[in-house]
Amino acid sequence: MSNQNTHRARATALMVTSAASVSFGATIAVKLFHQIGPTGAVTLRLITSALFMVPLLRRGDFAGDRSKIWVVIGFGTIMAAMNLTFYEAISRIPLGIAVTLEFVGPLTVAMVGSRRVVDLLWALMAAAGVVLLGSGVSRHIDVVGVLWALAAGTCWAGYILFSKATGSRFSGPSGLGWALVVAALVELPLGLATAHGSYLRVHVLVMGALIGLLSTAFPYSLELAALRYLTPRYFGIVLSLAPGIAMVMGVLFLSQRPTPLEVFALLLVVLANGANAYFDRSSSPSVVASEGPSH
Repeated sequence: MSNQNTHRARATALMVTSAASVSFGATIAVKLFHQIGPTGAVTLRLITSALFMVPLLRRGDFAGDRSKIWVVIGFGTIMAAMNLTFYEAISRIPLGIAVTLEFVGPLTVAMVGSRRVVDLLWALMAAAGVVLLGSGVSRHIDVVGVLWALAAGTCWAGYILFSKATGSRFSGPSGLGWALVVAALVELPLGLATAHGSYLRVHVLVMGALIGLLSTAFPYSLELAALRYLTPRYFGIVLSLAPGIAMVMGVLFLSQRPTPLEVFALLLVVLANGANAYFDRSSSPSVVASEGPSH
């Protein structure tokens, strides 16, 4: 095996591990919902994630460009909204279905402005999968949960745009770190209003720290390492496996058993995202890593 193939294989393993870590963190969050609710879990997740990123922050990060402040505020706000809507979704519908529906956001961003007929095919394929999942034809599914997942997808689209704007203004991960601080501050009042003091329990704090580690710090470091060896196109292809990985995690840790029709619908969305990434001719990934931090 050549060095290039070896590096690609290792980078792929890093990306798959990253996606599994994010989904595993989500399964832990689901187990916290009965104690502090989705809003409380999001608050703990963002606070602990921000704390993990604090060592990367510098006082001079905003020097010479005040527009950075507004970009970070926008990025942090959309990040808070994305996490909250996603956690509200997985509190009502299976994890794999929620992640699949959420992929509508990045796929839409990738499709906007495209004039290629083949991209219409991928959009129709993904839409068919979303309709199958959202309509609940295979089982009774919570419509509110579906709407929350689609809202999370919309926020993910905004996350991609703000992520690009932040990356163009900050060197390294400090922009993401500042955005996480903003997201935690935005979410904190909501979390305090709904958790009713449950944060003071030691096991809740430990689980919250674990969610932050698994959903942000650990996968983000893996993705940074993987991006050294993966082209944007291949990065997008591997990332498109996230819904399948989330469904497997739901089966293993939450006893969520998908129906054959749900598996088929998920495959439609995964193939649409993977094909779009494979045939993408741009120089940037068609989708952005999920938590570099999404959930």
